[in-house]
Amino acid sequence: MNTMNALEKQFYSEVKESIDYYLDLFVKSVTNPKADNLWMDDKEKIAYQHLQKINLSQKDIEAIRSVIHGICVGIVHSLFVSIDGGTALSDHGKALELIDKKINKSLTDGALHENFMEYF
Repeated sequence: MNTMNALEKQFYSEVKESIDYYLDLFVKSVTNPKADNLWMDDKEKIAYQHLQKINLSQKDIEAIRSVIHGICVGIVHSLFVSIDGGTALSDHGKALELIDKKINKSLTDGALHENFMEYF
């Protein structure tokens, strides 16, 4: 396991908080038809209205939340793999890198996607 510095841990923490925030918003929007859904486009509002009509149990909602959580983590992991140079984007090494501007060095000592999964 790589030793993560404070900034890297904070970065992963913010990513995790974002995922948790949107998962909580999902649960709130599915369970409360009067939830503030101003952030949604019309297609999403229709989808939530459809889910509200199904009368999902708490167990159903938690199961869906768990699936969405896995999808979110997978998407973030895939983006980090791309940044780390694990895709065709960088045929000859790392194409992108996150830099700690205070010390002008890479945010991570190891692979961003691996460190993220260790943190998570």
